[in-house]
Amino acid sequence: MVILNGKRINEEPACCGQCPFLFDYSTQMSPARGPLPCTLFNERHKRMTDPPRRCKKMFKQALAYPDGSELGIYEKD
Repeated sequence: MVILNGKRINEEPACCGQCPFLFDYSTQMSPARGPLPCTLFNERHKRMTDPPRRCKKMFKQALAYPDGSELGIYEKD
């Protein structure tokens, strides 16, 4: 398990809906329809789509670190 920007990552997500950075409205009264916001890249993604290539690469690199590592991703100026 690796901690990436405060979220625990155990494995690479198979779709955007399994990504911990996808904001899920399931706790609200009405179900969300359409794309949901990704809190990491400030974009909107559908739940069942394949993760973008940069996300796959990011998760693969993060999971290569030893268990318990805390990593952070920051926006480049």
